[in-house]
Amino acid sequence: MAQTKGAIGIDAVTLVSIFVEAVLYGLFIVLFIASTSILLGKFRRSKSSALNTPMLVASIVMFILSTVHIGTDLRRLLNAFLRSADQGGPVPYLSKVNDPIYVLKSTAYAMQTLVGDAFIVSCLNNIF
Repeated sequence: MAQTKGAIGIDAVTLVSIFVEAVLYGLFIVLFIASTSILLGKFRRSKSSALNTPMLVASIVMFILSTVHIGTDLRRLLNAFLRSADQGGPVPYLSKVNDPIYVLKSTAYAMQTLVGDAFIVSCLNNIF
């Protein structure tokens, strides 16, 4: 498949996307640690307040899913640039959307979106 003039290839886009994703994942780790320590600290300090279990579970599940997502994305990137010489290089490898690693990455992303949306809907249902 030929690129048109000025088009960015999937290999370059993948490299840029893993960088952006790693930066955002680092921010997510900081926010996850801060929110979990606040939730657990509030529960430990005040014996009368109950632990906000739905928020803690949603946070942990979303952290696990985001870790799976960035891990599979990195594995796919390494496979494309280091182990895809027999398949024609990184561009044909990255173009395959039926690869099990790509399916796992997409599934983790979709599940993370569903968990986040379900939690928001649950909170809004409690408010209204």
